Amino acid sequence: MTGPQQPSEPIRIRSFIAPRRSGSALLMRIFAESPLCSITENLSPPGNVTTQAAFLNRQITVGDPHHPIIAETLKVGKKFLITKEDAEIGFPLSTYRHIRPIFLIRDPIRTFESWTKFQLGSVASLETVYRLMYNVGTHRRAPDVGVMVVAYERLVQEPESEIRRICNHWGIPFVESMLNFKKPFGYSMVVSSQKEKQAFDEATAQGLHNTVETYDSPMAEASGYPGILSNTVKDQVEKSMGQMYLDFWKADVEKIRTVLAEKTWIGFDLDDTLHEFSMSTGIAATKIIAMLSGKYGLAVPVLAEAYYRILAEKTQFPFLDDRSSTQVRKERFTAVLTHFSIPPDENVMQDLLEAYEATYITSLELKSGARSLLSTIKKMGKKIVIITEGPYDVQDRVVEALGISRYVDFLATASQFGSTKYSGLYPAVLKHLSISPTEMAYVGDKTDRDFYPAMAKGIYAIQFDEKRNVCLDAVFPRLNTLNKIEYILVDKR
Repeated sequence: MTGPQQPSEPIRIRSFIAPRRSGSALLMRIFAESPLCSITENLSPPGNVTTQAAFLNRQITVGDPHHPIIAETLKVGKKFLITKEDAEIGFPLSTYRHIRPIFLIRDPIRTFESWTKFQLGSVASLETVYRLMYNVGTHRRAPDVGVMVVAYERLVQEPESEIRRICNHWGIPFVESMLNFKKPFGYSMVVSSQKEKQAFDEATAQGLHNTVETYDSPMAEASGYPGILSNTVKDQVEKSMGQMYLDFWKADVEKIRTVLAEKTWIGFDLDDTLHEFSMSTGIAATKIIAMLSGKYGLAVPVLAEAYYRILAEKTQFPFLDDRSSTQVRKERFTAVLTHFSIPPDENVMQDLLEAYEATYITSLELKSGARSLLSTIKKMGKKIVIITEGPYDVQDRVVEALGISRYVDFLATASQFGSTKYSGLYPAVLKHLSISPTEMAYVGDKTDRDFYPAMAKGIYAIQFDEKRNVCLDAVFPRLNTLNKIEYILVDKR
């Protein structure tokens, strides 16, 4: 009885290395579609680096057909074995020139959201892994050992160009079918034992592969992130890893930095851009609904449905008149009471107004990096304008309560200028400030009210979207924390 024959050409092993929950399953699925590739996980054996190096050098340079994973790869007629390695384990540097590793780097905010969800470790733990990959990937504290770095966010935005780049690095022919997922997730997966197969199946059952299983192409993951990190944790993540992440977008960062350096004014939307407006108004609304339920014996779900429907009706258009926030809220509360055929009572109304204001103001919270960004802008000698569509009186109180009034040179509201962001507020503010559109950059969270209207008027617009991936190589960038905007403006290291 004879063992497997030695192939004329050894199986070529290629590896991508990433921190856990960094999107590596997506690359596994892409290369599973290649007719030339099998895929596996964690080929690097346990043990010390010397043991790993001796083992891996033999497998990689010889393609030992007796190794169960390589034997299985030969059995199914594949030429390449693509192995996904956790950065916490990885391969010894001595093997890198053979495996031509790809370092898959993902926005640490997104990675740590997933780490938090699955309880995988602390910010410090992720930073340790991230810094190790950063030092090797940028050759800062290690020699050039043939590593290529791929940003996950760029991969899902420009899948064909990035996969072609990876294929070229690995010496694997690119085929277009790799970008159209037809095979079930796990297809072309080879394992060395039943135990490893069980581990992969258990990970799938636990939901670790849920997202990538639903994809039909690499571009499927573009939005909808849950936002489970507090602003305090986001700040920790960005301060420890944000600047390193942006270094992998270095050319794009330099372009944006050059553009922003020329601006004399930086404009911001206020609500849900500089502070947690939706959270604070939600807390205040919950307070009002509870008060009304206790006073009139109405069911909370029924009250909540009516309240939020009326709120949506009353706020679908910007506030162009001179009504105060008190008048606006009184009108809303009266509409809720009228809906339930309850005659308004002045004493009750006063209690509701006072409770809403107190609850709203005390629950205000700045977005991660907001204060530091505003401070940095002022230190650069630039001016700051806030452009918003809420009633002037409450927006002024909010800016004061948030402790950012000292940074703001001008607060502009729709009611002041009699224009909405759609209809002429931006040109009116530019005229008032005696500046041209090219002298301002503007940051806002809503595409319909902030991003596109400002851009249409010739203002350099930055989209602030916490639920979508970073995009820095577009004409107008998109970022998911204010910290990143600060790090683009100034390297804080």
